[in-house]
Amino acid sequence: MSTAHYFDWQKEVAETLKDHYGVSDEVANHLPASLLEHQYFDDELSVDEAAKQLISDLTASR
Repeated sequence: MSTAHYFDWQKEVAETLKDHYGVSDEVANHLPASLLEHQYFDDELSVDEAAKQLISDLTASR
């Protein structure tokens, strides 16, 4: 997939996190790109699946 597609997808994940999970703008705009790009995007997760997985992974790391 193209880089442009990745950035669109990343923005959608950030919006989903803000709208559905109460994540602040500051956090949503500074998502861990390495995790998003090399794990979730490469695995072709949907925006919703990626948002859920990111919340799960970040919560588990605490």
